[in-house]
Amino acid sequence: MFENGTQLVDPSRPNKYPYSEVYHKPTDEYHPDWDLTGTLANVNLLISLALSVANTPTPPAWLK
Repeated sequence: MFENGTQLVDPSRPNKYPYSEVYHKPTDEYHPDWDLTGTLANVNLLISLALSVANTPTPPAWLK
């Protein structure tokens, strides 16, 4: 079973997200050095899933 934590961040570890100071602020802009391979993998997965569902001979039955 899960329990509430008492310490959410380990202060001895460096910040995992270096852009956390600018996230959702006016300075939050795209930077060309970002690695977007994970985003591309997600998009490819969703396209593959959508094509698979769209090309089945019978429509999905999740609304019945």
